[in-house]
Amino acid sequence: MRVVLGLLLVVTFSGCGGSELPDREPDVTGVIGGWDGVRRLVENPAQPFECPSSIGRDEETVVLRAANGGYEAIAWNELRAGNRAEVWLDGEMTASCPSLGHADVFVMRGVD
Repeated sequence: MRVVLGLLLVVTFSGCGGSELPDREPDVTGVIGGWDGVRRLVENPAQPFECPSSIGRDEETVVLRAANGGYEAIAWNELRAGNRAEVWLDGEMTASCPSLGHADVFVMRGVD
């Protein structure tokens, strides 16, 4: 089932150059930092004193890598520190440090 879903996401998200992403600006942008095996940190290097965002996910979270003018589905553990990230949340961020949120869509882009 998971393989079929992954293949469906690759077909659905590849080739159209972004029209599949939510129709709004990402809620969180920055650089992928460390992770604890469950949550990923997204940090803003331009604001070193700003708290990072700790992003969680579940089976419904869509995780993508920008590639070849489109997107390909990847696993959560394929997200790499140092790559740029855009995250659309499915709810509000907590007012904590780090702030906590839950990803609806998490896109990994290249390194600056």
